[in-house]
Amino acid sequence: MGLSTSLFMLMHFLALLSLYNLIFASSSFVQPLCHDDESFALLQFKESFIIDQSASFETSAYPKVSSWKLESDDCCSWDGVGCDKDTGPIPAEIFQLTGLIYLSLSHNNFTGPVPSSFGNLTELIHLDLSMNNFPGPVPSSFGNLTELIYLDLSYNNFAGPVPSSYGNLTKLINLDLSYNNFNRGALDWIGKQTNFIQLGLANLNLNGSIPFFIQNLTQLTDLNLDSCNLTGHIPSWLANLTQLDVLRLGKNGLHGSIPSWISRLMNLEMLFLDYNHFGGIVEFDIFLKLPKLSYLRLSFNQISLLIKPSNNITFPKFRLLGLGSCDLDEFPDFLKSQDELEVLTLSNNKISGLIPNWMWNSSKKTLWNLDLSNNFLVGFHQLPVILPWTNLENLDLSNNKLQGSLPIPPPSILSYKFSNNTLTGEIPQMICNLSVAIGFGSEFCHK
Repeated sequence: MGLSTSLFMLMHFLALLSLYNLIFASSSFVQPLCHDDESFALLQFKESFIIDQSASFETSAYPKVSSWKLESDDCCSWDGVGCDKDTGPIPAEIFQLTGLIYLSLSHNNFTGPVPSSFGNLTELIHLDLSMNNFPGPVPSSFGNLTELIYLDLSYNNFAGPVPSSYGNLTKLINLDLSYNNFNRGALDWIGKQTNFIQLGLANLNLNGSIPFFIQNLTQLTDLNLDSCNLTGHIPSWLANLTQLDVLRLGKNGLHGSIPSWISRLMNLEMLFLDYNHFGGIVEFDIFLKLPKLSYLRLSFNQISLLIKPSNNITFPKFRLLGLGSCDLDEFPDFLKSQDELEVLTLSNNKISGLIPNWMWNSSKKTLWNLDLSNNFLVGFHQLPVILPWTNLENLDLSNNKLQGSLPIPPPSILSYKFSNNTLTGEIPQMICNLSVAIGFGSEFCHK
C-alpha cells in the first residue's frame, strides 16, 4: 500500500514557513498508512526550501507542515496530504514523482534558479510558480512537460531567452509570463502554439507595436498586454480574435483612434484601454454593441467621448466604468439605469454645476469606489444627511468648486478626499467619528 502518484498536497506557510500552496492532484481521498520512506521523502522536501518569514500575503495562511513529524506513523493524516490506495510507493526524491499532475508553489518568495529536475515531472498538466523571486533564465527542461495545459511563471525575475524546447508544449492553453524581464524576441515561439486560450504578457519589455505573432492565436479568450511599453496603432488583425472576452491594453503608449471594429468583438466582457495616447472623437455607441461588456476603462487618453442621449437605447450593465479625462461636460445620463456599478471614475473632465439627484439612486448597493475629482462641480441639488451608497469605501471629491456643507459618507467609508473645494461650516461630528483616511487632521474636528 503506497502513497499515490496522483497525490493531493496543499501547503500554506506563514511566518517561518514559506511554502504557500503545493497541490498534488488526486482522484480520491482514501487514507491508508504510508511507508517510512514516503514520510521521509515528504520531510526531505519540507526541509529543501529556504524559508522567508514574509512569504505569504494571505491572512488565512498557517503552518500546515507543523504536523509533519517522524513520530507520526501515518503521513496520510498530515495536514495537507491525502493518499490513494491504488498506486505504488512515492519515490525517494520529490522530483522523481513522475505521476504528479498538479503542482502549485505560488506566493513563496523562493529564490535561486529553478531546478532542472522539474523536467522529470512529465505527467504535469498544471504548474504554477508565480509570486516568487526566481531569477535568470527558465529551465529548458520545461520543454519535457509536454502534457502541460496550464503554466504560470508570473511575478518573478525571469529573464533572457525562452528555450526553443518550449515549442514542444503543444497542449498548453493557459500561459502567464507577466511581470518578468523577458524581452520581445524571447517570445516568438508563442505564435506557433495556436491553441492558447489565455495569454498573460503584462509588464514585459515588448517595446514596439503589438506583437505580430498574436494574430495566429485565434482561440484566445483572455489577452493581457498591460504595461508592455507598446506603441503604434491597434492593428486591424486584432479584429479576427473574435473569441476574446478579456482584452487589456492599458498603460502603454498606443496612439491613433480607438477603432470602431472593436464592436465586432461581441464576446468582450472586459476592455482596458486606459493610460495610452488615443485621440480624436470616440462614439460611445461602439461599446453599446458589446452586450456582455461590464468592465470598461478609457481613462487618461486624449479622447473626446461622445455619449448620445440614452432614450430607447439598451446599455450594458457595467460593473466598472473608467471615463476619466474623456472631455465630458456633464454626467452621462445612462448612469440613471446602472444598478450594478462597483467602480465609477469621472475624474479630470469638465463636468460643472450641481451633482444631480438621480446620482443618489445609481448603484446604491454595489458602488464602492467613486471618483469625481478634478471637475468643476459646485454642489448638490439636494444633499442627503448620509450619502446613500451603503457599501462605499473610497470617495474622491477633491479639486472641485463644491460649496456649502460637507457631505457625510456611509459608515463603510475607508478613504474620503475633499481637499481644494470651497466648503463652509463645521466638519460634522459624524465624520470625525469615522475610522477613515480623510483630508484633514483631527484638530479640525469640532469637539
